[in-house]
Amino acid sequence: MRILHKLLLVVAMPVAMIWVVGLAAIRVGEDSLRASIEASAAAQTQAVMDEIDRAMHGHVAEWQAYVRGYLVQQTLADSNREFDALGERQRVIDARDEAWVQTPAEPATGLIRELLENRLSNDLRVRVARLREGHGYALYGEVFLTNRFGANAAMTGRTSDYRQDDEIWWQEAMRNGSYVGDVNFDDSAQVYSVDICVRVDDAEGQMLGVLKAVLNIKEVTEIIDKRTAGYDDSRTLTLYTLDRRVIRRGNVDLPPLADASAEFAGLDLAPGGDSTVERQESQTGVTKLTSYALSKGFGRFASLGWIVVCDQDAADALAPIESLSVWIYLAANAATIIAAAVAGGGAWNVGRRLCRLNDAARLIGTGEVGTRVAVDGRDEIADLADSFNDMSRRLDEFSVSLMRANTELAEKNWELTSYANHLERAQARLKDQAEALSITTETLRRAQAEASAEELALAVEEPELADAVQTIHRNGRHLLELINDILDLSRIEAGKLAVERVAVSPAQIVREVASLMRVKADAKGLPLEVEFRGPIPRQIQSDPTRLRQILINLVGNAIKFTQSGCIRILTRLVPDFEGVHRLRFDVVDTGVGIPSEAMEQLFEPFAQADNTTTRRFGGTGLGLAISRRLAEMLHGEILVDSTVGRGSTFSLVVDPGPCDVAACEAATEVENLPPKPSEPHDGGATGSRHEPRRIEARVLLAEDGVDNRRLISFVLRKAGVDVTLTDNGRAAVDLALAAVEEGVPFDVILMDMQMPVLDGYTAARQLRTRGYEGPIVALTAHAMTGDREKCLEAGCDDYATKPIERAKLLELIARYARNEQPSER
Repeated sequence: MRILHKLLLVVAMPVAMIWVVGLAAIRVGEDSLRASIEASAAAQTQAVMDEIDRAMHGHVAEWQAYVRGYLVQQTLADSNREFDALGERQRVIDARDEAWVQTPAEPATGLIRELLENRLSNDLRVRVARLREGHGYALYGEVFLTNRFGANAAMTGRTSDYRQDDEIWWQEAMRNGSYVGDVNFDDSAQVYSVDICVRVDDAEGQMLGVLKAVLNIKEVTEIIDKRTAGYDDSRTLTLYTLDRRVIRRGNVDLPPLADASAEFAGLDLAPGGDSTVERQESQTGVTKLTSYALSKGFGRFASLGWIVVCDQDAADALAPIESLSVWIYLAANAATIIAAAVAGGGAWNVGRRLCRLNDAARLIGTGEVGTRVAVDGRDEIADLADSFNDMSRRLDEFSVSLMRANTELAEKNWELTSYANHLERAQARLKDQAEALSITTETLRRAQAEASAEELALAVEEPELADAVQTIHRNGRHLLELINDILDLSRIEAGKLAVERVAVSPAQIVREVASLMRVKADAKGLPLEVEFRGPIPRQIQSDPTRLRQILINLVGNAIKFTQSGCIRILTRLVPDFEGVHRLRFDVVDTGVGIPSEAMEQLFEPFAQADNTTTRRFGGTGLGLAISRRLAEMLHGEILVDSTVGRGSTFSLVVDPGPCDVAACEAATEVENLPPKPSEPHDGGATGSRHEPRRIEARVLLAEDGVDNRRLISFVLRKAGVDVTLTDNGRAAVDLALAAVEEGVPFDVILMDMQMPVLDGYTAARQLRTRGYEGPIVALTAHAMTGDREKCLEAGCDDYATKPIERAKLLELIARYARNEQPSER
């Protein structure tokens, strides 16, 4: 298909779309206009019903205001007090009612005359007369009030009965506060009326009585007539009662309250039904557009139950829809003619010029790059022709540019390959550094473990040698603390140190830290106080190991820099500026304090307050740097407040996780832990003079380090343990299985994880694979994240790090051997 044919087809499509859109517009327009007409009719009908509701509400409101007046309140209160004083009240009321009915209408005597001439009755007659003058007709018939016992208390004229409490209107008004009765027609007066009944309450809300007024609803019928006056002959407006009786049809005289149930055929008066419908009259066959509205009440005024119905000829009401359709058809025809003329001529011109461009492009495709095309007009096709003519001149330039781009792409590809190689080498170096860090940890811990002399001090009876050994042990522990600080800081900065969030008791953590640091505080004669202020969560979500590590660092520094006074740990729950609760640990000391100029570098690695601090108090300056980084990993921070010569307060603030303040323990208490002067400590050999526990057990020790093997076996044998030694994992597997076969299995296997021939991980796996069920405890100098899980995964039951601590090791052996005995010495 040639381009010209396509352009003509394109022209035909808009013409077709015009008709499609036009037909759709007719359909949508008809629906929208119909909905608008129906909504307008419903709104007009509802406006009539609302006006009637407001008018009736106005009359009820007038009487509600009147009965709050002093005269009504006082008269009914006096009447109620009179009846309260009657001994046989009901009998008296019945007797008066019977006498009332039997008394002739004229003249009024006795009780009737007394009620007609009291002040309230006179005031009612004056009020009714004023309303008659104001409206020009008798607005109200009889008006009277009863007390709360139903007996008449005041009236404009004699009523048929004295007692009213058995009437429906009296009971409804008493229950609901107000009541509007059904429509009545007085044949003699030719008047439509309704009963308006209002309950009378005193200032305290106690019922005093009921007022009844018979209202002439001429005002309502006039509303219907006035609205109908603006309608044409095809439109009627009718007011019905709830039981389908005609109250008034605009400007039409009908029998009073005639039954009109047949006129409601096709109307759905249920709530939520269509308020405007089309229906056909059964008598005339004319289609009517009918809208209706139900009484909704007004304010506190309940619904009357009346219905307003507006009927009009559907043809007249929906005439604008037919007119709209005609105009849309005319517009579509005009648009079709104009579009065909304009678009057809334009399509022919465009097609001719595009065919010339097509022919020229075919020539360039055959190699005739010098081909030119004539430029006609000043539109987009002319611009295309200019661009086409420039194309042949710029082909060589494009070819050169393409070759240059290919060269640059090759260079970029080479650079990316080089970067990838550098990245691989960097990752390999990082892996090597991690392995070197692990090996360094193992080597340093092995060296410190082999230098540990605490256990040997147990066997030294001479005090001089024991003190020398303890001195060596203290220095070894100082070296281990330095190593641990450097490793922790390195792992934090390398992002290799992970924290966990588990349920932990903050009170327990604080007490554990206080118990652990009490040794150092006792050595300097410093009281260590623990205070919990206000409600403290029973559990928080945090890392107990890192939380304990931070508090130990802060309390250790407080003890180190305090010569006299006391150390206090204060724990409390505080809100931040956003109202979120944080858990705060304050470590307060009475030490030397920190100068303000030293605050900025306080948390830098290897930083001290001044150059004399290290020489005077010791330390490496890593503790606070590690503590701050750990606090940040726990979503918290460390704050400091210090005064030189008076002391410092270091505050650890952490996120406790989800925390119900109402469920916190309200435990405000102070635990004072005074020093024990009778127990000297050296900070590194605590309990070295205590008698060791006695353990009856057989232990297999697999350790390739000669010094470690000698030290551990010495400690175990000193406690009464029967120790079998081996230096590789293969021999450990053979000895353990042989002992089981001989019927004397080992109670515990201590398995070093780094051994020749067969390492501890593989040895543990082989033992478990071959059915060995005895306890296996891993020994390793590794303390990196995941080492414990690796040992347990291999089949070990527990895990102990080097350097070995005698007390923990013996406790571990005794727990798994389950035959711990006290020492006999």
